[in-house]
Amino acid sequence: MHKNSIRQVLRTDKDYGHILHPAHAAPNIDDATRERLWREHRIAIHFPQYKHGKDPRGIIPKGKPDNSSLSLEHYPSRARRALRALIELAKTGGYVCAEYYGQHKSMLGFIDPDSEIQLLRGRWGSKKHEGRQAILKTLRLRKVNFVILPTSQ
Repeated sequence: MHKNSIRQVLRTDKDYGHILHPAHAAPNIDDATRERLWREHRIAIHFPQYKHGKDPRGIIPKGKPDNSSLSLEHYPSRARRALRALIELAKTGGYVCAEYYGQHKSMLGFIDPDSEIQLLRGRWGSKKHEGRQAILKTLRLRKVNFVILPTSQ
């Protein structure tokens, strides 16, 4: 698993609930922020981009903070799918399994229906944006258990 990765809930499936998928663009966060997510039993998405015309990647303007909006229309198309899934998970609730770089166990827990998406402020992990504040959209898991999942080869 890549150092900056946290596997995320990226899609909702009516037959299987919330499905665990690796993030296409792993959260670019530092070790302290990743450790805080683990310690506080949170899952997160980090899409700092702002909508920029029809560009599916959007832009990260220099000197402007990460995008902290929870409105889909404020994001480029690439970010909307993950944000939509997080919003749906917050609304309906469900079980989630999350993997974090540096942890040998996975976190299995429950998101209560009608949960509030909370912003968590941490730091970016890349040298390009080193020291810059990272704003993550998060949900807190309850009834957490730690499990060892079989590795895929």
